[in-house]
Amino acid sequence: MQAPPDTILPRINASLDVTSPIKNQLVNLTANITDESGLSFCQFIDNQSLPNGAKQFINKTVAGTDDRCSQNYTIALPIGSVINFTVIVNDTSTAVAGGMLQSFGKQCDY
Repeated sequence: MQAPPDTILPRINASLDVTSPIKNQLVNLTANITDESGLSFCQFIDNQSLPNGAKQFINKTVAGTDDRCSQNYTIALPIGSVINFTVIVNDTSTAVAGGMLQSFGKQCDY
């Protein structure tokens, strides 16, 4: 007998520790995550670390039903640039379609 599919998405509450980043500043994106069936991984995505605005993907393993993942970034873009930081979390019973994401768009100041 096959188990019913997991239809409950993982929950995520993410925050960036700096509201107005400046070039060469270290910022941290942290996500508190939960899921009733078990957590698998967090994926961090940004558009400021690689040439020509290409997206960088960083995967971090998480476990249990309540965990935290974080990623540090050094701001590389000049004043007026917009950086998009995204974190996606997946549980153990689904693939990417089961992911939950939270995004932050920040403009570089000064």
